[in-house]
Amino acid sequence: MTTSAPIKPSPPAAGGVNPLYVVFRVFAFVVLISMLATMIYSGWVALENWGAIRV
Repeated sequence: MTTSAPIKPSPPAAGGVNPLYVVFRVFAFVVLISMLATMIYSGWVALENWGAIRV
């Protein structure tokens, strides 16, 4: 597989779903969730540092 050739989607598997598409969707979902968790956690820590939240 050469990098200069345009990337064509692989033919669907027997189930009718492209496995690479599923892997990409799962990977994107995990990245999105981890980014959200990081934002929420850092925001919580920042609020704690400012003294807005008493634990």
